Amino acid sequence: REIIFISQGKVEIEAQTDNGVEVVAVLKQGDIIGAKSVIEGSEFDYSAIAAKTVRVLKLPKSYFDDNMGKF
Repeated sequence: REIIFISQGKVEIEAQTDNGVEVVAVLKQGDIIGAKSVIEGSEFDYSAIAAKTVRVLKLPKSYFDDNMGKF
């Protein structure tokens, strides 16, 4: 697990619905993916698909766990 920061581009978040796979959100520069999963230890129930060229920064769960108490 990791927290992903979108530093450039656009990402579509897709989920399985009763109507099939649908885009449920569009994320852009400054948005974050996976924070809830890392904090709560839950699974990420969505797919993240690059809609344009994307640059991201990834923060592993281990780094988050090791440093959370320092903030």
